[in-house]
Amino acid sequence: NWVYNRANVHLEKGLFSEAMAGYSRALDLNPRLAEAWQNRGVARLRQGDREGAVADFEKALEVAPENWSQRAQVQSGLEKLRR
Repeated sequence: NWVYNRANVHLEKGLFSEAMAGYSRALDLNPRLAEAWQNRGVARLRQGDREGAVADFEKALEVAPENWSQRAQVQSGLEKLRR
């Protein structure tokens, strides 16, 4: 959706607050959008919010289908953050 795509542009430009707001809005529209949880976690992490990033990555794994292509990447990132 366009809200999610716009948030991706903000993330790529380093506009992390705007990206987080966009992903939050996308998640209001579709709370099962694992990619939005993952990317909001990335934005939080880049702003130094480690705890928020972990929560978002965990939620991404919770709502994602088992065959989600990003599952291994998110799990690996979570393991590193928990150390």
